[in-house]
Amino acid sequence: MMKTMLKRVWQAIPSGIVCLCVIFALFGYIGSIMGVPNMLNTIMKTAHDLLLNTVFYLMGICVITGAIGRLFVEFGVVSLLEKLLRPLMRPLFNLPGVASLGAVMTFLSDNPAIISLSQDKRFSSYFKKYQFISLTNFGTAFGMGLLVMVFMVGQGFYIEPLIGLFGAFVGCIVSTRLMQRKILKAYPQYAEEQVCDPHEVEEEEQKEEQKSLFLRTLNSLLDGGRTGVDIGIAIIPGVLIISTLVMMLTFGAGANGYDGSPYQGVELLPWLANKIDFLFAWLFGVNAVAPGSDPWTISTGWRYMFGSEAIPAGLFAILICFVPETPRYLVMAGCDGKALGVLQKINGAAEGQKILNEIKNTITEKTERVFTYGVLVIFVGIMLSVFQQAVGINAVLYYAPRIFGDMGMENPMMQTIIMGVVNILFTLVAIFTVEKWGRKPLLVTGSIGMAVGAFGVALTFGNMQFAMVTMINIMVYSASFMMSWGPICWVLISEIFPNTIRGAAVAIAVAFQWIFNWIVSASFVPMFNMQTASDPHFGHWFTYGLYGAICVLAAIFVWRMVPETKGKTLEDMTKLWKK
Repeated sequence: MMKTMLKRVWQAIPSGIVCLCVIFALFGYIGSIMGVPNMLNTIMKTAHDLLLNTVFYLMGICVITGAIGRLFVEFGVVSLLEKLLRPLMRPLFNLPGVASLGAVMTFLSDNPAIISLSQDKRFSSYFKKYQFISLTNFGTAFGMGLLVMVFMVGQGFYIEPLIGLFGAFVGCIVSTRLMQRKILKAYPQYAEEQVCDPHEVEEEEQKEEQKSLFLRTLNSLLDGGRTGVDIGIAIIPGVLIISTLVMMLTFGAGANGYDGSPYQGVELLPWLANKIDFLFAWLFGVNAVAPGSDPWTISTGWRYMFGSEAIPAGLFAILICFVPETPRYLVMAGCDGKALGVLQKINGAAEGQKILNEIKNTITEKTERVFTYGVLVIFVGIMLSVFQQAVGINAVLYYAPRIFGDMGMENPMMQTIIMGVVNILFTLVAIFTVEKWGRKPLLVTGSIGMAVGAFGVALTFGNMQFAMVTMINIMVYSASFMMSWGPICWVLISEIFPNTIRGAAVAIAVAFQWIFNWIVSASFVPMFNMQTASDPHFGHWFTYGLYGAICVLAAIFVWRMVPETKGKTLEDMTKLWKK
């Protein structure tokens, strides 16, 4: 009742009143700190400076790049790029080869260059609508690249700008493809629609070719420049209004206090950021460097760690571009022919056509409530995620050097590296056996192997005579996880749910997975450090004994409650849970 009454009162208030209250509250707050005259002077002077030193700079970029881009289009450079770079641009960015010109132009100047270039019909004629819209992501990734790199080299940094450029390249692939996916999901018809009518482009080209070389050059430069001016004017309001407001909420007083100078403000945004620092410290445990930490690790080592991770991440981002889209997504995008090709390549001609028909039937079904098929299917998905974390593997991986150090190993990092190699090898075992043996046998086998390893650690940890046996048990525990729960759990979560509730159900399951990841990681150290008067290693065997017991429960759960998904489609799982 109260909620309904409040809703009616809110609806009765004119929207103009709300707008006025927000404006008066915001600028009243700023004016109370800076003083109203100083606030007004700062607003005008900041906007004026941004206009002269930022907006006109961007407009200059737009004019020059627009002129050069139009010149390249007029005299066939764009067509040449399309032919030469199509084999590279298609698999990486899903864009025609001419898009590379946009990358070059933005790299040499700034982001607006891609907008200037896109105004030319002959350039945009190579694009389908969903590709054309994603040019905003594509061009932005390379903006001011040359300027930044030259500046960094001038400061004595050589490797860093190359790493940054590589990161921009990889990020560009990801963001461009994500944008395309979002566009096609919202507007499936854009998959086949061209940006420009090819006939109009041909007529325009014929008219231009009839003119002299001098006129073609002059018209190209002037028309491209005029387009740049239009774009530059269009960006003025956004830059002046948004940037001025953000700066006034970010910057503080000048050296002489508030005097109406540009780029002064009330520091509201930094104040809000400082207020949530505790949240990041609580979530990530980042407070200060631990005493006694290795100076090399603090200053240099962590850089190598993150740098090394960029290599496989970058390779993954590039190679994933060569993986075909899923048939289900292709059907949703209206590309039935491509979907059939993928299915026939994997399953054969007859089976591929059958699966395609089943997909088309389920695609037309509406999304259902998450509990449409009962609580059991959601419970199974959640418990799969819970058990994957509750067996304790991530705590062991996170704290492996400390664990090996407490065991008395002379070089705990070497043992950690050995365990990493073992994990990789047994992950390969899962890859090559999951379709042959099935999901359930691997999970049950892995759970039993983990239980044996965990109980072995619990019985031998702390006894220096059995240090090697303890290490072998840890390896068995870790290897068993990597051939089972590590990769297979993700496979099951993606396959087990009916198609009409799959999105929401997967989201719920994954949420529980990361919740229990945090619980296990946060509880490991306190449990591991537990001691009694008679047993200083009580926490050691208790922790691994607990993980071993959970592994046994995981095996029983999979055996009794988890259906086998090997060889079954999402449509088959829908029929299974309907029974």
